[in-house]
Amino acid sequence: MLATKSSVNFKSLHIFVNGLIGLEHVNITPISSRDYKRVIAFLTIFQDLTPQLPLQRLFDLYRQFFPFSKPKAFQHMLRHLQLDSHFNPLSLPTSKEMQILLAMRESSQCKVLAQQFEVSVPTMSNHITHIRNKIVSPFTLRHVLSKLRTPNKSSMTEADFL
Repeated sequence: MLATKSSVNFKSLHIFVNGLIGLEHVNITPISSRDYKRVIAFLTIFQDLTPQLPLQRLFDLYRQFFPFSKPKAFQHMLRHLQLDSHFNPLSLPTSKEMQILLAMRESSQCKVLAQQFEVSVPTMSNHITHIRNKIVSPFTLRHVLSKLRTPNKSSMTEADFL
């Protein structure tokens, strides 16, 4: 039987070549010889934590990684959520529209959203109309929201991320 020394745990945030963001929990455990004199191997376990990130936090990360190209950030975010085919690539949602879309997971009532974003009901209605106009057929806003409302395995807090 092989013996182990203490393991190392850390979280790793990275951006892939395709523009998607990933957060992993990494556990590296050295495997030592029976006499503990040398390490003969490392057992490395990766756990993808990305699905557990709250969508608002994921949105903030995409804006952080692509600060000079908001359309690119939103395009990558939509691809990450597997919603990129639902939107016109030439008319992606704006930052405000993305925030409203994420907020619509909780409530899609115009009056509630208007209060949350501190705007008038007609202004919020206008934002929602713009979002609807950017969704390509045969998809609908209801279909997009149903994909966004799919529950994550569990939500991480800000402390889990740091």
